[in-house]
Amino acid sequence: MQSVRLDEVAKTGHLPPVKFTASGWVLVRAVTDVDKTYRFASTAPWYVELGEKPRVSKASAQFFLDWTNERGEKLKLEDPEERREADKYIKAARKFWEQRVADATAE
Repeated sequence: MQSVRLDEVAKTGHLPPVKFTASGWVLVRAVTDVDKTYRFASTAPWYVELGEKPRVSKASAQFFLDWTNERGEKLKLEDPEERREADKYIKAARKFWEQRVADATAE
């Protein structure tokens, strides 16, 4: 949405205001300008809802569903109890994102 230099944020002690025109997700990411590597830090995403009905992007929800499935398949746990414990969370995440895909209100 916008780019702000850290030294400017340090002067005021806060980020500039952000205006939203539709419901959706937002996060803050800090990226360095080091040429040899890509370094960044990120907040967790926040959902901002405007109006009566939330906007749920089908493409975004599908991205997270695919990501959840991919991470679940790559998870290597030898201990059966650890696997069952992890699978419980993967299954819950999958169910959450499948429901978001089904309830999507925007492409």
